Amino acid sequence: MAPPNRIDPTLLALRDRLVSGATATSVLGRWLADHGIIAPTIVARRLAAGAASAAGDEDVRARLGAGPEEPVLHRHVALCWGDMVLAEADNFYLPGRLPAAMAELLLGSDLPFGAVVAPLGPVRETLATEIFPGDAAPLRLHALLRAGGRPLAEVRERFGERLLRLSPAAPGRPGPDVPEAR
Repeated sequence: MAPPNRIDPTLLALRDRLVSGATATSVLGRWLADHGIIAPTIVARRLAAGAASAAGDEDVRARLGAGPEEPVLHRHVALCWGDMVLAEADNFYLPGRLPAAMAELLLGSDLPFGAVVAPLGPVRETLATEIFPGDAAPLRLHALLRAGGRPLAEVRERFGERLLRLSPAAPGRPGPDVPEAR
C-alpha cells in the first residue's frame, strides 16, 4: 500500500485504463485477465432501476441531449465477478437510441451495460475523475458514452479498493492477499 501522502500507482493505472477504455465492463474484463483471472465473467447485479430518478434531472437530460418527451432510464448496478463487487454504477441511458433488443436486454438481464452496447462501438468521454486514497471506493468516474457521435448514456461509476489487490483465485473468491468482503 502506498504511503498516505502518495497515490497508489495501481490506482492510477486503473484510472488511466478506464479513462482511455470504451466501457468499464471491457476494462474490468481486461484488468481481471491481466491479474491472472482466466475467463472472467462480469455480471450486473441490480441495486435499483427506474425512470423517475433521471427524468427530472435537467443536467443529465441536457448532457444526453434528450428531447422533452424522450425517456431517460436509470440502472443502478453492482458489477460483480462471482461474489466480489468490482464497482457500483449508475447508468442513465436513452433506450430509444438503442436497438430494441439491446433495450430489452438492459431491462431484463444481468448483462452489464457495456457488454450490451459493445456492438455499437461506444466511445467514453470522461467528464470527471476523483481519487479518494484509503476509501472503500477510491476511484470514481463520471462519463458520457457515445455511439455514432450521439450520447447513449451518462455513467457514474465507483470502483472498489479490492480491484487494486487482485491475485489469481477461483471465481468470486479473493486471492490470498484480498480479504473476504464483510
